[in-house]
Amino acid sequence: MEVSNASAVPQYSQLEVNPESLPEVVPQTAYGIKDASAITQPTITAPRWFLRKIHWLWIALVVVVLAALVGGLVGGLHKSPHSPPTGGSDSSPTMSGTATILSSYSYPTAISWGYPHMEVFAVGLGDASVYRKYRGLDSSDTIWKPTNGSLDWVGGTLTSFDTSVAAVSRTKYVMDIYVTGGQSDGTLGIWERSHGQGACCWANWGWLGGEAITAPAVVSRTASKMDVFVLKNTFELYQISWDPATFQSPFWGSWSRLGGNWSVFTPTVVSWDQNGMDLFVVDSNSHHLYHTYWNGSWQPSYRFESLGGYCTSRPTAVSWGSGRLDVFVRGGDAGLWHLSYNGSWSNWTSISGNTSVQAEPEAISWGANRIDVFAWGTDNSLLHKSLDGTKGLWTPSNGFEVLGDSLAGPPKGVSDAVGSSHVASFSRFGSAQHISFNQTLGTWSPEGSVDNLGTPVGGGTEVLNMPQSTTTRSIVTIGHATIF
Repeated sequence: MEVSNASAVPQYSQLEVNPESLPEVVPQTAYGIKDASAITQPTITAPRWFLRKIHWLWIALVVVVLAALVGGLVGGLHKSPHSPPTGGSDSSPTMSGTATILSSYSYPTAISWGYPHMEVFAVGLGDASVYRKYRGLDSSDTIWKPTNGSLDWVGGTLTSFDTSVAAVSRTKYVMDIYVTGGQSDGTLGIWERSHGQGACCWANWGWLGGEAITAPAVVSRTASKMDVFVLKNTFELYQISWDPATFQSPFWGSWSRLGGNWSVFTPTVVSWDQNGMDLFVVDSNSHHLYHTYWNGSWQPSYRFESLGGYCTSRPTAVSWGSGRLDVFVRGGDAGLWHLSYNGSWSNWTSISGNTSVQAEPEAISWGANRIDVFAWGTDNSLLHKSLDGTKGLWTPSNGFEVLGDSLAGPPKGVSDAVGSSHVASFSRFGSAQHISFNQTLGTWSPEGSVDNLGTPVGGGTEVLNMPQSTTTRSIVTIGHATIF
């Protein structure tokens, strides 16, 4: 993303214009008239002041053209290193459309600190509390627990519009979960609960505030850095950071305003190294995807750049290496669309063929040049396709392969090792379910079936006094999807 050498650019400011070299004004001939050669042309004599006026008009025109050229070059030199795609939505008009934005769904959230560990968090149907299914707290533990078909109760009560859990694993045994809730005075905000070093202990719920009207998005760049993003009741984007090296105990900073006026889609954040974050939001009017990135400060200086498109879901973003980003979103045609960054932004590309999807897609990567994309089909099927970045080929090349059916919401994925993918979802019967892919075997398991993780039916007693939202804008996105 280096700017080309400025010394190689022509220095237009050094050019001079010679007025004597400008063309002479010639009277119009009688073109199109039969025997025009026989017609005596009248002599047109312009006053000297008029000739001088024409003379200076030509000079002004040349100066304007040169100024435009120089301005274009300067603009190019100062172009954002994360510049928008050259085509955007204009090059893909079929991305726009009238697809309905789905406004009511839920999904589980999965995280892993490495094989065989995995955690699946789900929200209870009866009490809106957080529940947990897990395995692999030590290297020999590969059995899902609890083993009786139930889930462990983690507590809390979520708002009506947040029916999923944001979660990160910063290092072995260390996990953090986030939900949107409220206090007794009706204030909405973010609650956080952490699982500390050692396999035993959950800390108490902590209140972060934030006046949130969306679920939180969270990213952990290192074991000692976390960043949380929400939309506030003004529909502006806000951020709060956790950093023991910067803030006093409990190590949280203050909420920072990033601004904007965004659709009520949960923000999407991804990090490709410990020094950077890329953040995506959707404009409430144009449905364009907007982007900003942090590398010590938020860039570009005007905070957000438009990447075009026409988004009818929350985007999901994934990075399989430094300087590489892939973004997926449901378009206005209800199809699945892809945008990538590798030094510059690509154009939007449809990757779903004639297949329509519901709600937000999911994308994960278990290694360089590999992406797995999952979606919720309109017939409630579990859809999948994968990208070989080395060859630039999607499998299947058109549409998706079907991995299952009877989904009640979008699938969510995670990788616990190179060559290994896991997908969790809710079934139409209310249970959380799981399937996995092993590259060595080249198959999904259990073959033709799913692991039933149990149904989080509710029944816990801890209530965090979380009222419903009072916002007047329609809430259309549920929960947090991007897993890190």
